[in-house]
Amino acid sequence: MKLGGIDIADFAIVRTEESESVRTASKELQFYLKKVAGAALEIEKNHRPAIRIGANIPEAQEEIGKLAGEDGFVLKLICGDLVISGKTAAAALYGTYYFIEKYLGVEWLAPDCEVVVKDVRQDDLYPDERYDFPALMRVCHNHFAYDEKYRARHRLTYTVGDTNDFPAYGGLRGLKFAFYWGYFGHTFEVLLPYEKYYAAHPEWYSFAEKYKGENHRYQICLTNPEVLKIVTENALKYLDEHPDCRIISISQNDSYEDFAENFCRCENCSKIWKEDGNYSAVILQFVNRVAREIKKKYPHVWVHTFAYGFSKDPPRTVKPDENVLVQFCVSLPYGTWLTDGSQAAARELKRAQDWRKVTKNLFAWTYICEHSNYLAPVGNLRALYENTTWFLRSGVMGLFQQERMDFYNCEFSEMR
Repeated sequence: MKLGGIDIADFAIVRTEESESVRTASKELQFYLKKVAGAALEIEKNHRPAIRIGANIPEAQEEIGKLAGEDGFVLKLICGDLVISGKTAAAALYGTYYFIEKYLGVEWLAPDCEVVVKDVRQDDLYPDERYDFPALMRVCHNHFAYDEKYRARHRLTYTVGDTNDFPAYGGLRGLKFAFYWGYFGHTFEVLLPYEKYYAAHPEWYSFAEKYKGENHRYQICLTNPEVLKIVTENALKYLDEHPDCRIISISQNDSYEDFAENFCRCENCSKIWKEDGNYSAVILQFVNRVAREIKKKYPHVWVHTFAYGFSKDPPRTVKPDENVLVQFCVSLPYGTWLTDGSQAAARELKRAQDWRKVTKNLFAWTYICEHSNYLAPVGNLRALYENTTWFLRSGVMGLFQQERMDFYNCEFSEMR
């Protein structure tokens, strides 16, 4: 194997910094060059020619400066050296995995299954690429996403739960979501808990018929000033206690079937709803008010909310504030996708397009498996591909793919 016309055996791997992510990158590259190409490269401080790995390598600054996001990377032969770099150490790690995958032909099909798909021993490689990620947040809610190495190899940034902050595999880089059940989404139940306030203030809550707070499927009154005050205070308290958190969710509780339309219909909420035509206006006027208070103290924090269920259609009279991130949850029959031409898809596509007109801060949520029966086969592999590519090409800030985390489940789970 040659690199830029030079035998790979003449190279060494040089770390331009001693961050944990770059150490991981250099060791992974060393391992796979030996495994795939039979090249036993040393990791040295100085050597020519070299494969140089690290953030902000000076010779690559012109290309790095063209990258839009923090995770993008550059692979380029410069004066006989291969430079793998980006704005951050995590970017250099992602670039290294990209090189191993594309140029050495290694595919990671599962945490315990990898294949080498080509023989590179006779190849002469000339990498010259600048790669930018369309989405800042790339999240897979899947059993395999618990494996931090597997996540990094697929350039995923997060999963749900306290399993994210591994500096050796990219870390959180200051962009910490409140990624715990309870603060990740459907947060009205933790910001205004029924158990604490309902007895004294039943007017703050809205329930489905025959239910009183069961399964936390209630909603709250979004025009009550006391509700706004308490929710804001509790959100700020969480941020005070978690200073590295960059995104906090102010979002409706989960609701479907019997709970699908248990939103507040008090006089004030109904007035906003009817004047706008969509209930998302009621939610956004509330979320915007919380977001403005958060911005005063934490101007770097995103405030997340949902376009989901009764808030699915975008408002006509309210726009999300600049620090508000709206997550659009796709609702389509399994096996169909946004652009397949069906009536259901056309309606959903229009909703997604209309939200893109309302805000540039859109985050997508798609579903991988059948949540009413986790063992049921689901014929949606093409739909996952089509929806993913549509959202990325439309410029969403993030993409969340939801399967189930706590056990191996649906068929081809790793592929999904």
